[in-house]
Amino acid sequence: MDLKIYYDRSVKQDLPPDLLKELEQRDLVAINEQQTISFVGAVIHSGCINIFLPRSSGDIPDKEKYKYAALTMNVVEKFGHKSKTRSMAVEHGVNSAEKINLTLVKDLLSDFQQNGLYARHHREVRINSGKPDWKRTVNCILPVFSKSGSPVYLDYYSSRNRHSIDNIVSNIHSEIISFLDLNFSWWITGSEKKQIAPELLGTSYWADNVEMKLSILKQELSNVYSDRDIILLENLIKFLKRTEGRNQSSIIAGLKDFHNVWETMLRDICLGVVDLNNQLPRPVYIDKFDIKHVTTGMLTDIILENEVKNKLAVIDAKYYKSLVIGDAPATPDIVKQFFYEQVLKIIKPTHEITNSFIFPGKNGPFDEIKMFTNKGLSLSEDRFKPINCIYICPLEVMEHYLDGKKMLSINNF
Repeated sequence: MDLKIYYDRSVKQDLPPDLLKELEQRDLVAINEQQTISFVGAVIHSGCINIFLPRSSGDIPDKEKYKYAALTMNVVEKFGHKSKTRSMAVEHGVNSAEKINLTLVKDLLSDFQQNGLYARHHREVRINSGKPDWKRTVNCILPVFSKSGSPVYLDYYSSRNRHSIDNIVSNIHSEIISFLDLNFSWWITGSEKKQIAPELLGTSYWADNVEMKLSILKQELSNVYSDRDIILLENLIKFLKRTEGRNQSSIIAGLKDFHNVWETMLRDICLGVVDLNNQLPRPVYIDKFDIKHVTTGMLTDIILENEVKNKLAVIDAKYYKSLVIGDAPATPDIVKQFFYEQVLKIIKPTHEITNSFIFPGKNGPFDEIKMFTNKGLSLSEDRFKPINCIYICPLEVMEHYLDGKKMLSINNF
């Protein structure tokens, strides 16, 4: 299948009409003035893989598009696996709400890579072939006796383990792997040309009776004992239950709101993250009876601390384009950051505190934010220290997030 690259928050006019229709039917077009796409992930539709990268990821060379498509899906899968969000899914059919966790897709394909098709195991009893099974032979075959009275067995029993993939359970496994390989092999291999199971291509799965197959798999599950067989059969059952065997017009796998992922990734790749939210003051309403009503407290995105150098960095992860004033953080976000700095000075009075926004992008026009009077005079930086504007390529952030490596420290702020 061909693979095309698009970007989260692209305007809908940039998409082909049939692809846009699929996204609109799944409520993946944001309701705003520009009508932008709100999605990161894959849309497999009309024989084409359409990958939506995070916004401001930059142009991708054709030779690297499968690499970054796989990177994006690995991030979506990792975030969905670790979080409790329900926004990550694979959906089948225009009106279907049934969902498959991407981890299930990866587990089934990875299991096939390591172990091949499901095989039934049984012991085959044979006569006069292989190593004798003397216990069975003595119990089942009459001997002749030599002149000395010793028994002589003219025939003997033996047994050996047999593994068979010529059965209905293996056929079900084959059909599911064939379907997943056709649609998702590029994700696992990171390549257009490498398939996981090309020998299985073309097997028909979706037209068969799903309830019958579920019954067969459940019966098989009651008769197996190895961990691999149990896990595999349970995963095949989950797959069948969630897809319900319906004909799929498209497959959509991804995340509707990538802002939470952006914040999570940045926190994970920062060195020296500390949680001071429980120490921040809270607004309290006091009624006429002098009874205090505590409201919810403030929640910073990321705080970094260097205790040796007495430094704090307050960081707000902004999934904004931030190339012009109209798509940069507005006054409420800026005021909030100034307020965070003020309250942290109370908690950590000896610390030097810096304040920063982090945006996705390889570079950007803004360096910092300062406060000015209406007459154009800069306010004292002792009271309102500038907020740094930092741009970081989302693709680099995703690579570090997947590898579990640190990319930023307090020295970067």
